[in-house]
Amino acid sequence: MALGQRLRVFYFAQILYTIKLIMINYKIKDTQIIMIRTIIKFFSAILRGLRDHEFRSLLFFVIIVLLIGTFSYHRIEGWNWLDSFYFSSISLTTVGYGDLVPKTDAGKIFTIIYIFSGVGIILGFLAAVATKAREK
Repeated sequence: MALGQRLRVFYFAQILYTIKLIMINYKIKDTQIIMIRTIIKFFSAILRGLRDHEFRSLLFFVIIVLLIGTFSYHRIEGWNWLDSFYFSSISLTTVGYGDLVPKTDAGKIFTIIYIFSGVGIILGFLAAVATKAREK
């Protein structure tokens, strides 16, 4: 095993040991660890995907779509930037909590167009992330 690989294994073991100590000291439940592992796996898959040109293009497109929604809701509905981004994200991931809703006719029309055009892009990106997460 090369030196670089041994160092990675050593650092990984240290991270796992540190996580175990934190779990013991702060009484963290297994479900919380599963959530943390899922988040780490998600962002690791995105980092792996950045090596692929098509994945980078899809990520760029997702960012553009979210920015369009954020700017549009900020302008049309007069929401603050965080609420605008939040609504753009939950709309395109089809979560839709219902705590924010467009009040203007222009906002409602934009939302219809935005969801029909953006849901496929977001789902395609999430499928690409899932593919990268399965790759080793």
